[in-house]
Amino acid sequence: MADTLTRETLVELARHSEWPSVSIYIGTGPRSLDSGASAIRLKNLTRSAEQQLREQGLKPPEIDGILRPATDLVQDVSFWREGGADGLGLHLSPSMTRVHRLLIEPPDTLMISDRFLIRPLLPVVDRGERFVVLALSKNGVRVLEGSRTSITESSVEGMPKGLADALKYDEFERQVQFHSGTPSAGGAGRRAAMFHGHGGAGDVKQEGVSRYFRMVDQQLKDFLNVDTPPLLLAGVEYLLPIYRSVSDYPNLVDSSLTGNPDNVPAADLHTEALALLEPYFRAQLTKDLSTLGNLIGTGVASADLDVIVPAAHQGRVKTLFVAPESAAYGAFDPENFRVMLDDGPGPNAQDLMNLAAVETLAHGGVIHAIEPTATAGAAAIFRY
Repeated sequence: MADTLTRETLVELARHSEWPSVSIYIGTGPRSLDSGASAIRLKNLTRSAEQQLREQGLKPPEIDGILRPATDLVQDVSFWREGGADGLGLHLSPSMTRVHRLLIEPPDTLMISDRFLIRPLLPVVDRGERFVVLALSKNGVRVLEGSRTSITESSVEGMPKGLADALKYDEFERQVQFHSGTPSAGGAGRRAAMFHGHGGAGDVKQEGVSRYFRMVDQQLKDFLNVDTPPLLLAGVEYLLPIYRSVSDYPNLVDSSLTGNPDNVPAADLHTEALALLEPYFRAQLTKDLSTLGNLIGTGVASADLDVIVPAAHQGRVKTLFVAPESAAYGAFDPENFRVMLDDGPGPNAQDLMNLAAVETLAHGGVIHAIEPTATAGAAAIFRY
């Protein structure tokens, strides 16, 4: 009944807007109580949600329709015995039901709003740790989108299926141009063939591979659009320098995974990629924090929610720094781009930290989930 959370499902949750959207989190890991107690805590939060929805004017059949997955889960003994996760997240609305096992142990939380609460999930999925593995060989291309917890193989429209497919309209042999216009030393009226290459057959073959990789690079950039996560190459060692020589992808990682990737399972590529990229992620966070410090006060960065929330709504937030356990309540008027802060949650007050994270993720921005002391709760670097 429960799935493991991926970045794709988190984006789906972030983009969903509907009243009421119910978010429930409980911890189920080693630091939590036993499974029976976890079920009781979920039952209590579900009852609280039922009461709040009733106070908001919903009728019992409507409430039951929204909360039924939670009440069914409370009674699912096999689910609680199964374990295998540190937390549980439920996101329930009239048109959407998502239940996820989590690799973090969140505090018990209930929120009802017109958007789902995703802020506690940021350390699991984003943290600026999204990346792409491009697995290259002459026989094929694989594009895998990864995060800290998952990797998914993506289908890219227009991507060549291999070297032969890339060159099917320009036969490989025709790279060596055949001419019959040079007089022959032997035989009247006959002409000798001349082959024009660039240093021999090896260079001709490399040019074919180069054109193949240019096509791959262009299709990849079109697929990712303005989003440029770190790109990690995987492939036979002699092919990778050719790709690097033709690519102008702006975030190409210096290190590579070497070897034939054609039959390597995605899970194995994920494990190897994480080990290779860990220093990169640490360096990227340090770099982004330094950039934030340099840009504060210039208009291209801010630590003020009054500025961050409207910018996130407009899709202008390039990088958001947010503390997953920090909340700031209030209301946002999207017509006038006005933020009104409140002392706590209420019928007309939502979690503005969550709103900033939701909008940033929905518009393809990067999120670093960090300690609140680093940014006083939230800060952002803007695209413009």
